[in-house]
Amino acid sequence: EPSGVLHRMAMDLNYNYDEHWLIDAVMGIGAGASASVRNARELGQWLSQRDATLPVGSVTAHHIDSHDTFWWPVPGQKWRREQFGLAATSAWMSVFALSGGPYMTFVGGEVGIERHVRTVNTIRRDSPWFVRGTSDYESIHCSDDRVYAVLRRSDEGTGVLLVNLSEHSVSTVCTIRQGVTVSAEARLTLTAELGSRTESWVRGDDGWSATLLCAPFETVVFSSVPW
Repeated sequence: EPSGVLHRMAMDLNYNYDEHWLIDAVMGIGAGASASVRNARELGQWLSQRDATLPVGSVTAHHIDSHDTFWWPVPGQKWRREQFGLAATSAWMSVFALSGGPYMTFVGGEVGIERHVRTVNTIRRDSPWFVRGTSDYESIHCSDDRVYAVLRRSDEGTGVLLVNLSEHSVSTVCTIRQGVTVSAEARLTLTAELGSRTESWVRGDDGWSATLLCAPFETVVFSSVPW
């Protein structure tokens, strides 16, 4: 459980209690506006800075519901789905299950989002760079701060994860900086509930960009983007 550098050097795997507060902060409860993380963009910055402090090869098992935190709240508010709804729970599962490393949950955490769990696990199986490899938060930028964006890269391939962590529809311009090469037509996989479509990436002065309309709490995955 502890995530300090000395603990990390002694353990093969740690789980993410240092990330637990981030959900409440971004969703606007708990720490509230005074928190150092207020939106999805700042969530990515925090994860990037935290990862930079860890020993090389550190592995983090992410969770949003665990066997410990389940017991803290009163009945009716124990699960993330009870606190924020099923759509938000699915979105947060996407963030933590597709940003590298293992994903774990307390038994019962999958209730109501079984289809999303199967979809995410399929992406993890078919696109292993969302599990192994590195996260690059600096080379990708979304114009709307409510969209979490990370570029995942490994020797096996490269992909992009975008998650709208807002209850509102968001139109955002996503830009991958100069020096990163993507195909003009990148294959796009959405959550199973929304089907699939292809988006066009356009080369510009700042790099490659695409304009996306994201539904509330929607997960968007670009898989096999050439690097």
